[in-house]
Amino acid sequence: YQADTSYIQTENFIQMRTTIEQSQILILQSDLNASSTPQRKALCWLADVNTLTLTSNKALIQRFVIAIMYFAMVPETSKIYSSWLERDTSECQWDGLTCHSDGLLKKIELRSVGLEGSMPCEIGHLLSLESLIFKYDDIGGVIPHEIGNLSNLIHLEFLDIGLTGNIPASLGNLSKLETMTIRLNRKLSGTIPIELNQLESMVNIDMRANDLHGPLEVMGGWTNLKALSLTQNWFNETIPANVGNMKSLVEIDIGSNVIGGTLPSELGLLTNLEILNLERNDLHGPIPDTFKNLSKLIVLALGTNQLDSSIPGPDVFEGMERLELLDVAQNRLTGTISIDNPLCTRGVNLLLDCTLGREIDCKCENHNCVCLY
Repeated sequence: YQADTSYIQTENFIQMRTTIEQSQILILQSDLNASSTPQRKALCWLADVNTLTLTSNKALIQRFVIAIMYFAMVPETSKIYSSWLERDTSECQWDGLTCHSDGLLKKIELRSVGLEGSMPCEIGHLLSLESLIFKYDDIGGVIPHEIGNLSNLIHLEFLDIGLTGNIPASLGNLSKLETMTIRLNRKLSGTIPIELNQLESMVNIDMRANDLHGPLEVMGGWTNLKALSLTQNWFNETIPANVGNMKSLVEIDIGSNVIGGTLPSELGLLTNLEILNLERNDLHGPIPDTFKNLSKLIVLALGTNQLDSSIPGPDVFEGMERLELLDVAQNRLTGTISIDNPLCTRGVNLLLDCTLGREIDCKCENHNCVCLY
């Protein structure tokens, strides 16, 4: 193909351009006119190189968008440089792409294939997509707000791909979304948009190791969520009381932030919890008595905060029959864990403060207490 200014527009080119412009795809005229753009290159390839018969406008738009992705994100050094844009082969057979039985895309999954550049906004027109996954590449750029148009999306994963900017509020439109992983993008900043609380189908949210901050009120809408991971960010407000709405939660990991305030008593409403990790924050006050309701808890990690009351009495731990680890080290808790405390009799592994003036006196005889000074 040729996309420079000397290119002579063929009848096929004109017809395809007209079809694209008359479709619902939003594309700038300047992008189709300028010779160096991925959009212009994709149109020229589609008109003059592609030999696969396209039986519908949907098929044409899909192949056009995938070609735009190629010219925007796939350098010559990429592992998929040679396997994509085969002129006579369906994109359903190209590496990392999976289609429904009707030939429309179902899944894009590209991992460590040497992508560069940024995601084009036209990706938001692949309306049949159920999974969009990019991992371990140097894509960079922002998350296009047009991804919020992918109304059939169930799985979204952007893992360690160098994203910048903010999480777009438009992702709140993805009503079928069940899993969202946006992790290890150290320049992705801003807050979690409140619009995301509309995602009532969410089961797993993983936003670890970004540069996010701000309030967490958004979590109250995730009533079906089972796992929430927000560790290694800069969330700096309190845990909201509406956390008690998330009664399906099995795991909360919000460690290594700067969350302040006290532990809300509403955490005790999360009776399906198995892992609660709030270590390395700035929490203060007591451990709520409502924690006695967390009968399925296996790990309770509250270390390296500013908790500043007495260690709860045996009645709080009596119902935690599955508890294996309690970490309350490097706080300001005091008190005694008696030999008949369930923490002792069940052999729970204990990480405790033993610094003079804020020590917890552990009477367990089975060597399950580890003191940190």
